Amino acid sequence: MKKFISPNWKILRKLSSSLVQAWFYIWDQSDACGVYVYDEDYLAVDLGEKISFHQLLQLPNVKDLGGGKILLLDYIEVNYVTLKQDYNPHKPAFRSLEKNNLMLNSSLNQACIKLEKEDENEDEKEDEGKKKKKVEKFQIPDVKQVHDFMATCNMAAGNIWPNAKVESESKGFFNYYSANGWRVGKNSMKDWQAAARNWMNNANKFNQNSNNGKSTNGQLAKGAKADPAEVFEQFRTKYQSNHTEFGQTTQGRQDDDYIQDACIVD
Repeated sequence: MKKFISPNWKILRKLSSSLVQAWFYIWDQSDACGVYVYDEDYLAVDLGEKISFHQLLQLPNVKDLGGGKILLLDYIEVNYVTLKQDYNPHKPAFRSLEKNNLMLNSSLNQACIKLEKEDENEDEKEDEGKKKKKVEKFQIPDVKQVHDFMATCNMAAGNIWPNAKVESESKGFFNYYSANGWRVGKNSMKDWQAAARNWMNNANKFNQNSNNGKSTNGQLAKGAKADPAEVFEQFRTKYQSNHTEFGQTTQGRQDDDYIQDACIVD
């Protein structure tokens, strides 16, 4: 591969002649992306004198990659102008970048150490991880956790439920949602404690509206269905108070039949 060299004579003139020779030498011996692997013996044979790795780092626009490798920072810009990954003559440069754990910095048009970019990515991933921690993954509770939570809610409400009620409702809640895969409608449950509070609220509403079809004042609740036997007994008591001779007589049995006919409830 033919290589182009762009010496900075303003800086090179300040160096010794041996270092100037070394600068041209490593440009010629570098790989497709501008990485030179230091070899003291070969360098001494080719240049006629020994030059240490530390001395080479005094050359302009070079970077120590570690492991005896030196990166020529201007190499890509001088030899390729702009690297294009889908352009065949440039593919050896990309293979060399990968081999040396480097990446192309497009803004600088230079090779750079991949770890520097990875550190930035790690910081970004860490920030994303913190955001994800805010959304906690749903954890299925056990029956004891449900019981303890309902007992705490019951205590905060003034112990309106006896312990037996807390026990039965917590087991009912746990068994119900265990059976349906801990889902609320078609969606997966996100907050079992909120679901447990709703369960308790619904249980309280049910108890208030279903005391044998009566409200708390003994009257039939709205929408409740009358019990025919109870209506019959109430009517009979009222009828008996107005007919003192009501009893096991024939007339009484006839009255009884009348009461039954009068108390038919649709």
